[in-house]
Amino acid sequence: STPSPTAAGDPKIEDPEAGILCNEEGFEEKLASSDRAVHKLMEKPNYRSKTFLESQREVVALERAESAEKALDKADQTKEEKCWKRLLRSHQFDILVGGFIVTNMLLLMLRVQYEGVMNVPGMERPRSSVIDLVFFIFEHLFTAGFLLELILRLAADGVRYLHSVWNSLDGLIVVLSCLDTWVL
Repeated sequence: STPSPTAAGDPKIEDPEAGILCNEEGFEEKLASSDRAVHKLMEKPNYRSKTFLESQREVVALERAESAEKALDKADQTKEEKCWKRLLRSHQFDILVGGFIVTNMLLLMLRVQYEGVMNVPGMERPRSSVIDLVFFIFEHLFTAGFLLELILRLAADGVRYLHSVWNSLDGLIVVLSCLDTWVL
């Protein structure tokens, strides 16, 4: 049979034996991600499927195109997932956590100094409930922050994160800090 025009004026591919009837341009779009051999066949101006084998190649090419599209969708999801993991492994995140640690250390130093001043033998000083409340709140905030960091890193790297001695030590400190703050 010969190609017949569609309503839009584009040639149609018709092959009664293979059961193929479609617009060439739309068909070529579907095959864009398929293998090169079938794609080269489609570049011919009035391509017509003539044999069962060729029609089977077209079906396989369409299935590959659909698989490639699904793989791209999955890759997009993986890119989003990898984005947050990349952020957690970045130098900037390490600097942020380092700043968090230094700030916590400075507050601990202030608290130790405050406790030392308040507990000087032979001197009775009234305690400030506001200062005690501020230290209490910051202790809980920093403990929650360090726990969140540990959870995020474990979510990104799994148990593999703890294979490093330093990361294991960090995890132990966070667990002990949680026990000290919230349990004991």
